[in-house]
Amino acid sequence: MKFINYLLILILIFLIFTYYFFNEPFFVKNREFPNIPEQVLNRSEDEDLSTPKKEKLEDLVSILQEYIKKGFDTADQIPAWSLKVNSYSSYEECLEDFKVLKEDDFKVYIRQEYIDEEIFFELLIGPNIDKTRLKEIQDQVKLVLNMNGNIVPYKN
Repeated sequence: MKFINYLLILILIFLIFTYYFFNEPFFVKNREFPNIPEQVLNRSEDEDLSTPKKEKLEDLVSILQEYIKKGFDTADQIPAWSLKVNSYSSYEECLEDFKVLKEDDFKVYIRQEYIDEEIFFELLIGPNIDKTRLKEIQDQVKLVLNMNGNIVPYKN
């Protein structure tokens, strides 16, 4: 046999010997998990989990009333706008105007809307975050289709 075979047999014998001599192989390590101390949470045992106290509720009510009095502008919360060119009862009419606007490189899309169980097709341009840019587009659409349109919040 070759030298390499003898060497492998010798290594195998060595591993078997160490296993029986040390009662486990030398490459296995004992793993001890560290003791993790218990931590007290941010509440005491005598604190109950009932409803908030009346004083806290009054503070919350006053904050809410101030917020309502100050008012909030929902326009600031709208991420994008679209120009609603027109609403059509038939898809073919909507598609004709769609093609005209598409040829003039407007970013046009069609959306279905259900009103009183009837289907209407809305022709929209957008979405755009800049409302002033949509006002410029509104003027351009008036020249192309002779329709004014309305600027509406964009819906996904």
